[in-house]
Amino acid sequence: MKKVVFFAIASLILILAGCATIPTFNNNANLRVYLTDKPLRYIDNLWVKIGNVSYHYCFDGEEVWKDATVTCDLFDLLTLAGTEVEFFNIDVPEDATLTQIRMSVEAATVTTNGQEFPVTIPSSEIKVPMKSIVRDGDEMVLDFDVVQSLKVTGSGKYILRPVLIPFYRERKEYQNRYKIEGTLLVNGAAFEKALVVLLPEDESTLLRTTLTDEEGEFELGKWPEATYTINIYLDFEISAETEDNYENFDLTTISSPDYTTKIFLNKDIDLNVLINH
Repeated sequence: MKKVVFFAIASLILILAGCATIPTFNNNANLRVYLTDKPLRYIDNLWVKIGNVSYHYCFDGEEVWKDATVTCDLFDLLTLAGTEVEFFNIDVPEDATLTQIRMSVEAATVTTNGQEFPVTIPSSEIKVPMKSIVRDGDEMVLDFDVVQSLKVTGSGKYILRPVLIPFYRERKEYQNRYKIEGTLLVNGAAFEKALVVLLPEDESTLLRTTLTDEEGEFELGKWPEATYTINIYLDFEISAETEDNYENFDLTTISSPDYTTKIFLNKDIDLNVLINH
């Protein structure tokens, strides 16, 4: 990949109002924030540089902005599909109310078919509003929704309007959760960009989707103990309407899965999927 020079864009921080008064406690709470993404099939890489990360909280009638120290500020978002990477930590008083996270996308590039293209970013600042009571050991996942954020406006022309969706996990919600990952081989060789879908046992709703990487590997995240269905599709098409509303992806619009299995999850699982096609 060509070397890219990133130029920082200053962001204006606005103070929020309307915080409720919360009783004073002496303990502090640490909230780990992770970054994840949904798959996008027809782009090889989407590199983004993120800076100016800050968060706002209310505690005991006071409003506070703090700058965050990020673990990493340069991401290929397409490698995050189906997994989570630690982004930064939030340190606030126990039971403080977290109301907003802000950051800026300072630069971005797209790689497709071996060619690299700059990405236009009309507004670099991202505001993620929320209202979460923070307790020590909780976690938050910021889902950088590429399929809603990135638009193609012409041959080699891209516009990024970042969309981040927060998912707050209380400590009790992610205890006893187990990882699902695996490797897909088709006719004995690693298969890239197969669609891997996680559903509950009754297949009533879509829980997670991802694509296999160039090594045929995939990750579906961590989930509580239960029985799940995993479907894998080798040949599929995603319509423009589906890409704009990926949360409601309708599996009936594509062909039957090339592979399906049910698993009982009570420990970390590493699947080896073999398909003769």
